[in-house]
Amino acid sequence: MDTNVLGNIHLINVFMPQILKGHGKKVTIISSGMGDADFVNEYELEMAPLYATSKAAVNMITAKFHALYKKDGILFLSICPGMVDVGHYPAEEMSVAKLQALQGMLAKFKTYQPDFAGPDTPEASVQSVLSVIENSSVEKGDGGAYLSHFGTKKWI
Repeated sequence: MDTNVLGNIHLINVFMPQILKGHGKKVTIISSGMGDADFVNEYELEMAPLYATSKAAVNMITAKFHALYKKDGILFLSICPGMVDVGHYPAEEMSVAKLQALQGMLAKFKTYQPDFAGPDTPEASVQSVLSVIENSSVEKGDGGAYLSHFGTKKWI
């Protein structure tokens, strides 16, 4: 909660004077599909409850900031970058229980998205997220939205 919610609130507040004066006027918060209660319930994603809670909360914070600054033309957007291989899951360093939990989660992801072949590279994820940011605008009604790296509600 300190990092994903309070940290983002403080960061946005510190930079609001510059954002208001800027030309891009877009603020993007990195979220997670784990913050989607429907996704969690449908696929029984029981792991990481505090992480998921903090991501759900930051999605609401994004909507609230958009409600506050829409009149100023500032787009606030929460984006899930998908599952990204950032080195958190080195199999050789995981306990048997953690490895089994990860395998269970990946099997659920495969049920959700049969074409799921594993985590994206950081480079591919960044390109996808940047594309969503570039194609989003207040005028299109994207403000306060919670989207995936596909620009939809499809998380993986």
